Amino acid sequence: MKGLVSKVRAKKTKTREKQAKKADVEQLPWQHSKYTGLAIGLVLWSLSVCLMLVDYLLAPLPNSDYLLPMYSKAALLLVSIFSAGVGLKIVEPKILRKNSMILLLSIVGFLSLAAVRTALYVNDAFFGFRDELLIFLLPISITPLLITILLGKRTAMVAGFWSSIAIAVLLNNSFQLLMMGIITTLVASEAASAVKTRSKIIRAGVIMIGASKTIFVFAATATNWQTADVQTIAHQAGACLVSGFLSAVATVILLPFLERPFRITSNITLLELADLGHPLLQRLAIEAPGTYHHSLVVANLAQAAADEIGANSLLTRICSYFHDEGKLTKPDFFAENIQQQQNPHDNLPPSMSTLVITANVK
Repeated sequence: MKGLVSKVRAKKTKTREKQAKKADVEQLPWQHSKYTGLAIGLVLWSLSVCLMLVDYLLAPLPNSDYLLPMYSKAALLLVSIFSAGVGLKIVEPKILRKNSMILLLSIVGFLSLAAVRTALYVNDAFFGFRDELLIFLLPISITPLLITILLGKRTAMVAGFWSSIAIAVLLNNSFQLLMMGIITTLVASEAASAVKTRSKIIRAGVIMIGASKTIFVFAATATNWQTADVQTIAHQAGACLVSGFLSAVATVILLPFLERPFRITSNITLLELADLGHPLLQRLAIEAPGTYHHSLVVANLAQAAADEIGANSLLTRICSYFHDEGKLTKPDFFAENIQQQQNPHDNLPPSMSTLVITANVK
C-alpha cells in the first residue's frame, strides 16, 4: 500500500516538473529580459511626449518656436519616470522584477494622460470652459484608483505621483494641478484600498476625491478671499465632484480589461466569487452536500486564521470554498458524503480506493 502511494506521489511530482519546464519554455523573451522594463519605460516616455506634441502636429501653421519648451518638458518627464522607478525600488521592489507589472503601470499611466488629453480636446471642441474651471474637471485620479485596486496602495502612490507630474507638465507646468494631483493621489489610494464592490468605487470617487479637491479649492482661495467670486468657487466645487465621478466611472470600465490579461484578481472580483449562488458551489451543494458543508466550515476557520495573521482573508475564504471541487467527479467515495449508505470502498481493493481519492486533486 505504501509503495503504491509513493509511486502515485512520484508520478504527480514528475508531472508537475514537466509542466513547470514547459511553462518556462513557453515564456516569451520579454517576460524575463532584464532590459524589458527599461524599454517599457522609454516607450511610456515617448508616448507621453507624443501627447504633448498633439497641439503642434494638429496646428494649421506649425510654429517651430513651440518646440523649444518641449525639450525641457521631455527631460522632466524622463526624470519623473526614473524617479518613479527609484520609488518603486524602495517601496515595492517586487513590482520591478515583473515586466508584466511594469507594462501594466505604463498602460495605466498612459491611459490617464490620454484621458486628460481627450478631456482637453472635448472642452476645446464643444464646451470652452475657462482654465480656472477646467483644471478641476480633469479626471486626474484614474491612475491611483486603478493601481490601488490592482497592485496595492504603496504602488498606487508612486504611480499617482508620477501621473500628477506628467499631467501638470502636459498642462504647461501647472503647479496648482500638481499639488491637486498629489492630494488626490493620497486620498484616492486610501479610499480605494478598502473597496470591495464596484458601486463603492463610484462612492469613493465622488465623496472622497471630490471632497478633497473641493477642500483644495477653498484652501486655494483662502489667500485672496476678498476678491474671490462666490459663483466661481461654487462652479469649481461642482467641477471637483464631477471629476471624481468621471475618474471612478473610468476605473470601473477599465478594471475588467486589465485584470484578465495581467492575471490579477482584485478584491472586487473575489467578492463576486464569494456568492454562494455560484454555479459550481450550487452543484457542490446538490451533488456533494457533505463536501459543501465541509467547505463552508473550512472557509470560516481559514478566514479567522487569516485575519489573525494579517493575510488576505477574502482570498483565503474564496480558496476554501473551491478547494474540494475535484470531489464532484465521484462524490460518493468521500466520507463526508457517504452518510448512511454503504461505503463503496468496501468493495474495492485498497489500490483502487487510493487512486479514486487522490484523483480529486488532479
